[in-house]
Amino acid sequence: MIGVVWLLFLSLTSCSGSRRQELQCESYQTEKYIMKTEKYIMKTEKYIMKRLFLCSSFADVADLLPELVGKERGTVTFIPTAALHEEYNLYVEEGRTALERLGYTVEELEITQATAEVIEQTLERNDCIYVSGGNLFFLMQELRRKGADRAIVRRVEAGALYIGESAGSMIAAPNIAYAQVMDAVATPYTPNFRDFDALGLVDFYTVPHYGCEPFEESAEE
Repeated sequence: MIGVVWLLFLSLTSCSGSRRQELQCESYQTEKYIMKTEKYIMKTEKYIMKRLFLCSSFADVADLLPELVGKERGTVTFIPTAALHEEYNLYVEEGRTALERLGYTVEELEITQATAEVIEQTLERNDCIYVSGGNLFFLMQELRRKGADRAIVRRVEAGALYIGESAGSMIAAPNIAYAQVMDAVATPYTPNFRDFDALGLVDFYTVPHYGCEPFEESAEE
C-alpha cells in the first residue's frame, strides 16, 4: 500500500495543473484508506489475540479445553476470590484439580490478600488466568479495588488464555447488572456496591447454569 502512495507522488512531477490536483486528491484518498485499513487491522489483531474459555462448571467440561488450545500447557494464575465467603465452594478445588490433571501448573492468587504489585507480577509470569465461581459482585468489587481488573484485561489482550467459571465467566461481559437476579448484590461484604461495569473482554452476556438447579428460574429471567 505504501508503494502505491509513493508512485502517485512521483507522478505529480510531470503532470499538468488540473491532473496534478486530481492525483493529489487520489493520493490523499489512498492515504486515508491506508490509515483506516491499518486501524482496522490493529483492531482485528487485538480481537484475535483474545482467547477465552467461559463455562458454568469447569470440572465438567475441562476435557474440552485441549480441543481448543491444542497441546499447549503452562502455568495458571488461579483466582478463587469469588468463593471466599460462599458456604459451598467445592467447585474451587474441583477446578484446580481439573487444571492439574490437564498438565497445568497452578499458582493461586487470592486478590483480597495481595498487593497491586504482587497481582501484576503473578499475572505477568503465568500463561493463563483462571477465575472461579462464587459471588460475582464481591469478585468484581475486589478486582477493581486492587486494580486487578485492568491487569487482567491487559494480559488477555496480550494473548493470555482466560478461563472463567460461573462468576468468572460473567465478569467477562461489559456489565454485570443483568446478573442481579442470579446473585446477591447486597451482602455484608458488598455493602456499597454500585458500579456494575465489568471486564468487557467480550461484547455479549453469559448465563451460566441455565436449566440447572438451583438457578433454573433466575437464569430464565
